[in-house]
Amino acid sequence: MKVLLTGATGLLGSHVAHQLHARGYALRIFTRPGSNTETLAGLPFEWIKGSLLDKNTLQLAVEGCDAVIHAAANTAQWPTGLAHYWADNVQATINLLEAARQAGARRFVYVSTANTIGHGSLARPGVEWNDFRLYHYNSAYINSKYLAEKYVLEQFQKHGFPAVVVNPTFMLGGLDARLSSGRLILHALQSQVHWAPPGGKNFIHVRDAAFGVCAALEKGRVGERYLLAGENMTYARFFALLGAVVEEHKLQIPLPQWLILAAGWVGQLWGRLSGRTALMNRATSRLMCLGNYYSGQKAREELGLPQTAVSEAVKDALHWFEAQGMIGSNVVKSRGD
Repeated sequence: MKVLLTGATGLLGSHVAHQLHARGYALRIFTRPGSNTETLAGLPFEWIKGSLLDKNTLQLAVEGCDAVIHAAANTAQWPTGLAHYWADNVQATINLLEAARQAGARRFVYVSTANTIGHGSLARPGVEWNDFRLYHYNSAYINSKYLAEKYVLEQFQKHGFPAVVVNPTFMLGGLDARLSSGRLILHALQSQVHWAPPGGKNFIHVRDAAFGVCAALEKGRVGERYLLAGENMTYARFFALLGAVVEEHKLQIPLPQWLILAAGWVGQLWGRLSGRTALMNRATSRLMCLGNYYSGQKAREELGLPQTAVSEAVKDALHWFEAQGMIGSNVVKSRGD
């Protein structure tokens, strides 16, 4: 069985590619020209280079493929206007799905984000049937993923197209060549003090999330969404966990919500005036104050989603950063291994 995978050089996509190979699939990847494939070293694959906006190239990419996994996306948090994300996240998904439909693909797995599903509390985490709640947060990334996800599911509802959506939470682990989620770990290691926002996240080992993507390909119910979720924890708890892993307990200072929101306003204004990427904007500051907590029960029951401890995900990320020379050696102490 041949699978076309987009986003194969990203954090999740790299792990999906390795797991597809381990499961015996023939792999074809679709990337932009010049993409760095170092995280795919050792894997046999066909390589199609081009743009997801080029319908002719997409027809070539999907030809002969039994299934498509669409993990590519623009995940930047700046600029904040939806127009900056429409082509990469919405139009590209429409183009790829239409190409897959015309080619007769038997399964289409769309990698969305947990933020398109209403979050819950630590006591009652968000589940798949929760409505989207974050549109007014004005995160163009999240809103664009919601619109693309809605389109994919509508193709099943209206036309019976065999699509499945997976909604991963915050992924941690190795092969983070583009420094996505790993920025949180590196920033915490480099800071003298841990400044803890009042919110929190659901964290999952990226290897578990990749398992969920592959399981959705094989046995996910078409027309369904699956939260690929692991462990819910506040930022304060996460920083404490990181300190335990590296055996370096730094002073932790809670940040008040008003201060974070004010910083978001300032960052938004500075970005607009300077035209440069702001470290924080209104959307990111509001999300930092939010309890983004989710349940992975449905994926555990239907897909067999593993639940690796977040501490192991942190260790794997740190070991990979060490191997790349991005941090000093022996950051993870012997007791942490």
